[in-house]
Amino acid sequence: MNFLFINVNYTADSASAGTIPLSMGYILAYLKSLGHDGVILDDVRDRPLSLQVLEEWLQRVEPSVVGFTAYHYCMERIRFFSRYIKSGHKNILIMLGGPQALFMPAAGLKAFEDADIICNKGEGEMVAAGIAGALQNNTPLSEVKGILLKENGNIIDTGSPQSVECDLDLLPSPYLSGIMNIRGKNMANMLTSRGCEHVCKFCVTPFVNSKMIRYHSVTRVLDEMEYIVNNGVRRFWIGDPNFTASRERTLELLKGKIERGIKAPFWFQTRCDLVDEDLLKNLREAGADIVGFGLESASPGILDETGKDIGLDHMRRMVKVAQSLGIDVELFTMYGLPGETIENVRQTLNFVRSYKIPIFANSYSQQLQLYFGSIYERNPEKYGFKVINKYRPAYLSVWHDYETDNFKVKDFKKIHNIWSLANEEVVIAVRARERSFDMLNFLLANEEDLRDEKEFYEYGAIISAKLEEQGLLKKFINEYVKRLNPDKLILKRFLSMLPVFKESKEGASDCSRVIFDCYSEMGGIPFAGMKAGYWDIILGQNQFVPSFETGFIGVHKGEEKVFDFTFPQDYHAPDLRGNTVMVRIKVHEVLNPVKLQSVSDLNSLDIRNHYPLPDLERLRKEDIVLYYLALKDIPEKDLVAMPAHFLMLVLQYAKLHKTGDIRRMAKLMGDDEKVFVILGDTLQSAGRFKEAVYYYDMAGSGQRELLLKKASALFMAGEAQQAFEILNSMPEEDSLEYLEVLLECLKMLQPESERIPVLDRRVLDLRVRKALEGKVSGNGRDIQTVVHGNGSLLEKQKYAR
Repeated sequence: MNFLFINVNYTADSASAGTIPLSMGYILAYLKSLGHDGVILDDVRDRPLSLQVLEEWLQRVEPSVVGFTAYHYCMERIRFFSRYIKSGHKNILIMLGGPQALFMPAAGLKAFEDADIICNKGEGEMVAAGIAGALQNNTPLSEVKGILLKENGNIIDTGSPQSVECDLDLLPSPYLSGIMNIRGKNMANMLTSRGCEHVCKFCVTPFVNSKMIRYHSVTRVLDEMEYIVNNGVRRFWIGDPNFTASRERTLELLKGKIERGIKAPFWFQTRCDLVDEDLLKNLREAGADIVGFGLESASPGILDETGKDIGLDHMRRMVKVAQSLGIDVELFTMYGLPGETIENVRQTLNFVRSYKIPIFANSYSQQLQLYFGSIYERNPEKYGFKVINKYRPAYLSVWHDYETDNFKVKDFKKIHNIWSLANEEVVIAVRARERSFDMLNFLLANEEDLRDEKEFYEYGAIISAKLEEQGLLKKFINEYVKRLNPDKLILKRFLSMLPVFKESKEGASDCSRVIFDCYSEMGGIPFAGMKAGYWDIILGQNQFVPSFETGFIGVHKGEEKVFDFTFPQDYHAPDLRGNTVMVRIKVHEVLNPVKLQSVSDLNSLDIRNHYPLPDLERLRKEDIVLYYLALKDIPEKDLVAMPAHFLMLVLQYAKLHKTGDIRRMAKLMGDDEKVFVILGDTLQSAGRFKEAVYYYDMAGSGQRELLLKKASALFMAGEAQQAFEILNSMPEEDSLEYLEVLLECLKMLQPESERIPVLDRRVLDLRVRKALEGKVSGNGRDIQTVVHGNGSLLEKQKYAR
């Protein structure tokens, strides 16, 4: 029998270890060991699987079964692929496994119209093998233990297998079997064990594995590590729930890794009560450089209620010990726990910050998720969860759709925004240029939630200064002073550091900002390390090699200059050390810093710099901030003659919430209805939905397409009732655009409506049709799909043309 698995994972890109479909790899490796065959196709964030490519592989593999690992967030994508497969290949069975499927009720399989089988009990490898054997021998699938099965309109539960396989080494390695395609990966995920003995109320892992842990042998794990390293991967991500559950085995594994000379570092996770100082020392010596501990909450009473049974004092000790040994620490946390208040949430955030742990990746908190099968999900009312009454098909768990005694939906949004503001990615974005507009949009759109956070004002002021938005800069600083009353010395220091510059006719000093064109050569050939094009640098901030910055001292606006610089012997890139680069520059602007000593200095600020940079199209691609400054420098009456750039300025104004500026610019465009529609579309793309409605209204009210745009914008603005009324005023139609908005309105306003399943089915059909017509994003054949386990099938030349 042939199987085709589709790895749906839009949380990461193809270079990430997180997109390696290890569970599918285990199943496929076991199936191949029994004489069956198949492949795994990736459908990931940067390489989405198109229906055209899927069809080629369906014809090439001729699978009897297509399998998915189901997570809550990807169920609609799985439904999309399943509908396509069933529309042209009715005899192929659709099989679901994974976290969302394990405890899904029978009603979930019935509601998921195109699925045939749910693997919900026992070892996935054994269950899949049982299905393959039954299909091969033409015996009833109802005799295969461990599944829910559709048969003649009924749902059959075949019961649990008699036992789980304790010797994990009997399951072939997806790596050693050559199943996993890890080309281009810097890190590979591994499992050295399965299961967990600790019953936390929010988790399902212990129930999946009968509250026991089973292990691969140390030899098997080391063999996999050697294979992975020999295939070019530089580090491991060990996904065991508790890697150090067996101290003796852990020490044996670490010793073997050292003896075999496997130097690749690794990430692992465990409970803080399953490590001690000596074990952490051994882990560090063997290459452990990051450990993830499950903190969940730093409020003792809230933590105790989860059933996790760990102590915060021991957590503190182990975090300190790990950090002292050079092991970075990540802390898994969540909010929305029973009894939790906003003060408890801040306590957890401050706990993480107190150890200077970056709020990033696993240390970025998430709302508690009510999975099928968790203790909380089985009896939510008992633990204070109030399930929101909304349309929820039976194949979806409650997930985030609940409130608690202390948190309503708006409170969860606020907590999410507070953690987002603390996220290290936001800190990086504030320093970077390419995300300045999105960052300010986030801050301004969530001001009500964030106005008690000092970072809200600090980040807003820094970005506003970069964009030379003096109105916004003054707004952030004045409200910062008014609301948080910062210490005068701290405020003065912060003001003096703001990146405020004023153009100058003087030559550049060692702290000037210089905007220039650049071309460089090393050894007579173009130097790839310095892109040709526009540059915007601030001297004296260690952004560049010192001898490079020295070449700018004294340069004036309009000057052209050629100079050499040499990379120092301690430069971070060894291959560049000591090399000399020739640089040719043309200086467009020299600006000198303006030091602000007080709020009075700020409020009297009135700077108007000029950016007459000629190549707008190149600038748009190279530096979005300079592009914005250059657009603002062009008289708006002249910009009207350049529609693409005009609309880009509108888009940037929209993200800065500059409604008045947009309306002033709109008047320059005249009363053309098409212009108002374009402005509405631009604002909608920026997430400014209410403003988009304003321009759709300006354009008129009778056209079908315009009414749909307005209804969509109203729904996104939170005005579902108004959107629904517009749709009801229109003749019903069988278009995807109309039915999508109508469906979402009904889900929000009339969750019990019998129309919803019918509309949902029709929308899914239309989405598949549009994708086949090439009207919905898909990679077609221009992006290479990552394929796993295609060894023998690679010889079969059955491409669909």
